[in-house]
Amino acid sequence: MVRGILYYLLVWAVVSAGFYGYNHLSRREKMTVVRSIVYGLLTATVALGIILVIVYLF
Repeated sequence: MVRGILYYLLVWAVVSAGFYGYNHLSRREKMTVVRSIVYGLLTATVALGIILVIVYLF
């Protein structure tokens, strides 16, 4: 129970710090962050798709 509460507080602190930091970035820096996140999600999705195809074929 205590571990769950501490995990919740840690996640809350990280998310709050992320929002605070993101709000203090310039417009150009925000676009760079968004592009990096989208690129990361895209490559992760492609990798997951490749793995699922390999698993399905074999």
